[in-house]
Formats: sequence, C-alpha cells, structure tokens
Amino acid sequence: MASLEQSRTKLAGEADLVQKKAFTKWINSHLEKVGLEVRDLFEDLRDGTKLLTLLELFTGKKMHREKGKMRVHHIQNVKTAINYLTDVRKIRIVGIPVEEIVDGNRKLTLGLVWMLILNFQLSGALPSKPGQRPKSPMEVSAKEIKKELLQWAKAATEGYDEVSVTNFHRSWNDGLAFCAIINRHRPDLLDYDDCLGNPPLDNFEAAFSTAEKELGVIRFLDPE
Repeated sequence: MASLEQSRTKLAGEADLVQKKAFTKWINSHLEKVGLEVRDLFEDLRDGTKLLTLLELFTGKKMHREKGKMRVHHIQNVKTAINYLTDVRKIRIVGIPVEEIVDGNRKLTLGLVWMLILNFQLSGALPSKPGQRPKSPMEVSAKEIKKELLQWAKAATEGYDEVSVTNFHRSWNDGLAFCAIINRHRPDLLDYDDCLGNPPLDNFEAAFSTAEKELGVIRFLDPE
C-alpha cells in the first residue's frame, strides 16, 4: 500500500512539473512583449504584479497595483487580479484563496494559470459552426472547451492510419495525431507516411519543430 501511494505521489509530482514548464512558457510568450519573464512560476506570481500585467496584455485595460513589497500589498494585487476575473469577466473561480497564491501554493497556482489559459487562449480557439456567432469566454465552460477541441482533433485526424483520437491522454502518446493534424492542414510541411513506424519521440520532435518553425506555434511541451 505504501509503495502504491508513493508511486501515485511521484506521478502527481511529475505531472505538476510538466504543467509548470508548459504554463511558464505560455506566460513568458506573453510577458516577453513587455520585457518581463517568469523564471519560477510558483515564486514569481506571488506578489501579483505579473498576474496584473498578463491581464493588461489580454484586456488592454490598466490594472491598479500596490507598489509596496509587504505581504499585504501582494495580497491586494492578487485580489485585484482574481476580482477582475470573477466580477468583470464572470469567470467562476472556486477554491483558490488569494493567500494561497501569495504563499506559492503549487496546486492552486497551476489551477489559476489554467483558468487564464482556458479563458484567454483556448476559448478563442473554439471552432464556430456556419451561421453561429463565436462564443465569448464568459459563455464557455472548461468542459465545453475540452469537448469541442476533442471533436475538432478527431475530425482533423480522421482517415489517418494508426490514429484514433478519443481522449487527451493515450490517443496522443505516439506522436502520430500531432503529425496528422499538421499534414491535414499543411501537407507540404510534413509527410505523414514518413512518421509511420517512427519512435514516438521522433514523431513529437517532427511535429513540434515543424509547428514552431513553419506555423509559429510556440513549443510549450518537450517531446519527453
């Protein structure tokens, strides 16, 4: 029993590290526009100033911030960011106390960044049906975003040998789904047949490097 629990803890820790790396890259892809950078996700968001800068970049609105370095100032900055998300953007944020972000709580910091990604990045990527107006972030739930993106990925990879997209887990672990999506939209950039039979890491590298160099898609994940 102890060994099983240790394995679960290890896997959870590894998942947190992957999320931390990907979320850090996502944040920095925006902050670099104003000459800022996050080096340690859990430390650099604690005072709330970079959270407010992100919101300014996403919304074009100036956010008030406390300039002091005391804990009370940090709490107010994070509170301003979360209040904007809940009161103005109408984003439902549950179970993320301001003080936990200021204290560098790993799980809750990851949760908060994920809410930003969902509402300022992924909601804008949802395909809209003919004659249907695109939904605003305030009208889209995380569950709906996941469902729509999965349906899009399934349609984009339909007909490709050895690809069956049914989830966001094992359907992707050989890299072929990523290769298929690129080939579907830009067959001149990546030959799907060349990917068949390759080791998964080679397929991931081919897909990620092509997407980054040719399509301007920032590499948030490492092949591993």
